[in-house]
Amino acid sequence: MALAEQMLLEIQSESLQTLLTVVQQKTANLAGATAIRSLDLYLSTGSPSGYQESVQKPPGNAIVIRGPPGSGKTHLLYFLLATCVLPVNHLSCYIGGWNKAAFIMDLDGHFHMSRFHDILVDRLRQILPAPSISSLVDQCLKIVHVFRPTSSAQLAVTLKHLAKYHTQNLSSFELGMIAVHSIDASHWLERFKAEQLRSSSSTANTPFESIYSDLRKLRISYGLTTVVTHWGLLHQYLGANDNHLQPPSTLHLDSERSIGAHKLPEIPKAHFFLVW
Repeated sequence: MALAEQMLLEIQSESLQTLLTVVQQKTANLAGATAIRSLDLYLSTGSPSGYQESVQKPPGNAIVIRGPPGSGKTHLLYFLLATCVLPVNHLSCYIGGWNKAAFIMDLDGHFHMSRFHDILVDRLRQILPAPSISSLVDQCLKIVHVFRPTSSAQLAVTLKHLAKYHTQNLSSFELGMIAVHSIDASHWLERFKAEQLRSSSSTANTPFESIYSDLRKLRISYGLTTVVTHWGLLHQYLGANDNHLQPPSTLHLDSERSIGAHKLPEIPKAHFFLVW
């Protein structure tokens, strides 16, 4: 009896959600998943530098988009989200979407549903007859939910409750994408607060480790794609000797580099893209 119990303890267990996610990822036909040919080629073959790496096609990737204001980060995000919520087929026409729900964390208020609506219409206009576009776009918009946290702390709390929110509000749709738009929107305010805490010899409890940890858990649990956009403001201060304010570790997005003694947890299978 004791031996049998010991053998049972040695058997690793996993949730049904995890099992179904793995099966789906192994069997799904995800060719051309983002509908951006160069991006799909990169995700399926490795980095453009020639280093070949086995990476999983979406859903299941972590994508980070960096660029200055006006460089097209939001427009690229619109396109990726459109691919997520559009159906695979409609009226015997191939659309190429995922037919999945999407959640957007809009930290700078620049994500506009009216603009997203126009992008959906423009994309479908090339495929479907005009009379059928409006109803399909309305269906797609219903599975896009936008949250507007005003700080990193609010973002962290929102992410912790997303699984419950999905169950209560969109349980009939699989969750395909979580996007965090302008994750460093509160850069200056949080940087100032971190400096104030250092001056008072207090330990700054930053929410970013929790944010990345929760994004990773959601990505693995649901098999979804996470997209993070940011300005890259922090990079101009790395190594700057004439600035007495030190950049806080909370705003560092690159898991391969560290600031001082702090380092954010690594984001496995993360793909970084710079837009101009």
